[in-house]
Amino acid sequence: MSKKPSQIVQVKVRMREDLRRKIEHAAQKNGLTVNAEILRRLDQTFDVTLDKLEVSVAKLSSLAEWVEGQRHRTEAEKKTKGINREGAYPRTFTRTLGDRTRPARHRDW
Repeated sequence: MSKKPSQIVQVKVRMREDLRRKIEHAAQKNGLTVNAEILRRLDQTFDVTLDKLEVSVAKLSSLAEWVEGQRHRTEAEKKTKGINREGAYPRTFTRTLGDRTRPARHRDW
């Protein structure tokens, strides 16, 4: 016979003595029984996992928006500085040195 989800069942758990003492101390501090403290902490782990997932999704979304903004800004800066998509400088920004051509520096202007 299967049990109903709302039915309370007894579970035996093995744990280290030092962990049991920590739980007992926390239960006394919070005014709870050891059982109630254990259940409260177990419930919190499920809530935290979902909260962390939601926060991670929000952070990734913000990061994607930031990266897209940086890409658009970089493209706009290239256009204003006279650099084409391939990163080459147009002829007006180059200086000829013998048989070599290199980008002109600001002090060369």
